[in-house]
Amino acid sequence: QKNKDFIEISKLNDNKNISFKTKYENWSGMIKDDDLPEGCELGETLEFKNKIKDPCWELYRKFYIMSDARVGVCASRDLEGEIGNFRSFSSEVHAVVNYYGPSAFLRMDDQPSKILHNSPDSPESQLIGHPIQEAKESAQNASPLHHVSARDAPHFHFHGMQDSLVPYQQSLLLHHALKKEKVSSALISVRKAGHRMPVEFTKEFVIPFFDFLFHGVGKFPKDLSL
Repeated sequence: QKNKDFIEISKLNDNKNISFKTKYENWSGMIKDDDLPEGCELGETLEFKNKIKDPCWELYRKFYIMSDARVGVCASRDLEGEIGNFRSFSSEVHAVVNYYGPSAFLRMDDQPSKILHNSPDSPESQLIGHPIQEAKESAQNASPLHHVSARDAPHFHFHGMQDSLVPYQQSLLLHHALKKEKVSSALISVRKAGHRMPVEFTKEFVIPFFDFLFHGVGKFPKDLSL
């Protein structure tokens, strides 16, 4: 493919499990020719009755990561349309709950861990297809820390301070970076926890977080050390 976005993205995974569609179905009629990347063409706008009868067959198969970093359920259709009961809501990410996830691949071995993250067979190296320290640009592109911006949705992090798989500092780094960009972010640090969280945290913390963001009930969570 000659499309520059496809070429750059394919470098991250050696062309494995990646495809490029040249025809974009104008599902809602909101996309114009000028919105399409090089090498694509615009299909016809479907009538409402046909949208109901013929939904995208890809919707239940897998997620798609677009070239502009958006995550969707279909790579060839704009889902911001007139079908469904929640048309007033954008499909953009409105909230993030981070349960002890990695945020900076190249810094994961800064702290002790059961995993040697810089090794060729680490989960991070396998994800990008190369040892992370030998493919630093790809490792950074796959690290949330390097994509933080003031436009990010509110974050709520949970991390055990004794985590021996993904070091606690990974959530700390992301939390501080978001705060620096003035993005709403809170961190629950659990002193004696490893790579897991108590199931009751869903009801105690996560649901109230969503209630505040989506219904205006309660307050935004504060940083806590438990």
